[in-house]
Amino acid sequence: MAAAQETSNESEIVRDFLDLDPFLLPLIRDLKYSIPANPSCPPEVLAELATDEDTWMCRAVAGNPSCPPEALKQMAEDALCAWSHGMETLEGDSWKKLKLCAGNPSCPPDLLAELATYTHETRAENPSWQPETLEELVEYSLQHSTCEACAGNPSCPPETLAELAMDCRWDVRKAVAVNPSCPPETLAELATDEDQNVRQACVWNPACPPELLARLAEDEDPYVREIVAENPSCPPETLTKLAMEGNYLMTQAAAANPSCPIAEVMRLARDKAYSR
Repeated sequence: MAAAQETSNESEIVRDFLDLDPFLLPLIRDLKYSIPANPSCPPEVLAELATDEDTWMCRAVAGNPSCPPEALKQMAEDALCAWSHGMETLEGDSWKKLKLCAGNPSCPPDLLAELATYTHETRAENPSWQPETLEELVEYSLQHSTCEACAGNPSCPPETLAELAMDCRWDVRKAVAVNPSCPPETLAELATDEDQNVRQACVWNPACPPELLARLAEDEDPYVREIVAENPSCPPETLTKLAMEGNYLMTQAAAANPSCPIAEVMRLARDKAYSR
């Protein structure tokens, strides 16, 4: 009971503050708009602000992960109505509100599926997308940005990631390579990609196995080898090999790696060429 009363009091304080006219109080205008963007803002206040005539207020609510699903649905419905009836252009306020709703991690799955038709080119990176929805986006979309966003989405199905790993565009393949959900066999194939940016992304992948890092430590691109030396999952024997390569930055990276053998660290500490 006390907790409910406390929440009620907080809501009243927020509403009182929002009643302040931003034109009379320009110094706190930005603070006023930051309230509906705050994840700690009470849900009932967010639901009320979702119907506000202030465009900036509504946008802040649409992007707030604490916004109630019902409020998001109503905002999206109103925005779709305004946009589909030609009341606003593609860059209008309703369109921007739609993109915010679609990108909100609290957006319900059924609403996400509906919004995919309109906003998929910029919202496909939302981890709340259902795998089957991502599959459809990749299959039917001709947008480069959509494929790249899907490729980097951790919810993207393994078979779709494998398909995107063969895309002719290097940045799409790079997005797959750095995706922690990338299947091991797909990641191994990308580690031999002709583009060094893709191979570098494989090293940055937190799921990259030690044996693949050891293979990438022999890459022809020195930067690929350098970031292998920075990876804490790099095998100790590989770090020792990289430290002896003669490249100052690579040696420093290997020595700073927590997986570097203490004997190698001590050797480098005694080496005047690297102890400066």
